[in-house]
Amino acid sequence: MDERKYLDSLSNKEYVKGRGKETEYYILTAIYGDNNYKLTLIRNNTVVFEDSYNGLTKAKYGAFEWLLSYDPSIFMRNGVTMVHYKENREGNRGPWAKDTNKELHRNLEKFFATQQQWNNNVLIEERGIPLPNPVSRNREYSSYSEEKRNEVVYEYLFKGNTHRWIDEHTLELDPERSRGYQAMGILHHLGLKNAYKGLFKGISISEAIDLIEQECVEYPADRKLYAPIISSLSGIKVNEREDEVTIGDVQADEGKEYPEGKIAFVLHKKRERNPKLIKEAKRLFIRKHGRLFCEACKFDFQKVYGDRGIDFIEGHHKKLISEMDEGEKTKVEDITMLCSNCHRMIHRKPLISVEALIKEIKFQQETM
Repeated sequence: MDERKYLDSLSNKEYVKGRGKETEYYILTAIYGDNNYKLTLIRNNTVVFEDSYNGLTKAKYGAFEWLLSYDPSIFMRNGVTMVHYKENREGNRGPWAKDTNKELHRNLEKFFATQQQWNNNVLIEERGIPLPNPVSRNREYSSYSEEKRNEVVYEYLFKGNTHRWIDEHTLELDPERSRGYQAMGILHHLGLKNAYKGLFKGISISEAIDLIEQECVEYPADRKLYAPIISSLSGIKVNEREDEVTIGDVQADEGKEYPEGKIAFVLHKKRERNPKLIKEAKRLFIRKHGRLFCEACKFDFQKVYGDRGIDFIEGHHKKLISEMDEGEKTKVEDITMLCSNCHRMIHRKPLISVEALIKEIKFQQETM
């Protein structure tokens, strides 16, 4: 592909086909090698996303994923046009070939089916922290200092602020011009998409890191995806008093309920845990017992590891998240405190209850 011709065609808006009204978004694809495709997303004549993919289908799906994560209703409003750049296209029709609206939605349906299959095969596992889904584009990420990037992560994960808000107040940009794309680019490069917005509201940075570390213990193969997030959280600079968590900060009531089974994404049902619930369950347990220990084997991290083990324990949902209905409530007393080993033993197939594990431990101790 002649890069100069392509860029000239892009700047001249030759991708706008037909006499119809221009759409808000344009998905542009162009082949530049052996099955290598360049994807460009344009919104109101401005490039908002670029990436490369091995195959046209992957490029299309990359565009769908980006658009749906930013504005899930855009396809319902028919605000998207897909056009393909074909440099040596025959005739006088120009190098751009436009998909009909019917073709666009047919591809979108295939994308949904693919995502649902992925959901059935992978996301059916009970996840404490959503699996990051990073994008390779790093233009926005590389444009800011590590300190600024960490501030962006903090505002999104712990405050639940929007991309536009972060652009204006953290990156000090004109939100009408940036439209939140800078913050979104930083977060998406780390894999922090909609499911992460406000995920850690109400808990400390150190507890958030502990939760992710526990997820890495449960799914060690995914540690490389979580590692950049842990690194970013570790570098966040906030007032120590703001991050400090004491037992008296929140008075947990045994009857208090928290939503645990909400549908988090339009493409598939994705269950979320509520980190604040685990935090308050731990506080309630300490208030009742004076310390944290495994309710199955009585292991006490602090007794074995000293200060390094203070406040370290895993919270186990007695009812699997995957079995919960949308909007179903989980009470604090529905959470059991378990050490890492007992937690993993419970989750080995076939799954067993905490009570069954306690009986098994007692039986093994008596027969030794």
